[in-house]
Amino acid sequence: MTMKLKRQTLNHIPTVKISGSVSGKDAMVLSDELRAVCESDSSRVVVDLSETVNMDSSAMGVIIYWWKNLKQQSRRLVLFNPRCAVLEMLETTNLDKLISVIDSAEKLSTG
Repeated sequence: MTMKLKRQTLNHIPTVKISGSVSGKDAMVLSDELRAVCESDSSRVVVDLSETVNMDSSAMGVIIYWWKNLKQQSRRLVLFNPRCAVLEMLETTNLDKLISVIDSAEKLSTG
């Protein structure tokens, strides 16, 4: 399944929704999309992983890069509703301890 990206807002927060599988060839496209969304002045940026089937290490590298970039600006990157395989990868690498992972829109509003 090919990666598809969609810019949207989730609870008034700039969001990139990723659908499908993200592999090395998609990493630069994902980074460019996140760059565009991060240009907003919002204190948070969301990556919606609810339709992401899997991600490889290059895609995770892009997410880590933008997490660090936003953190340096005192802003937050939030991962929203990752599917099982992606959540397992986040937990295995302990990235879920660094990057906020939220599983419901209600928690996104308060977090």
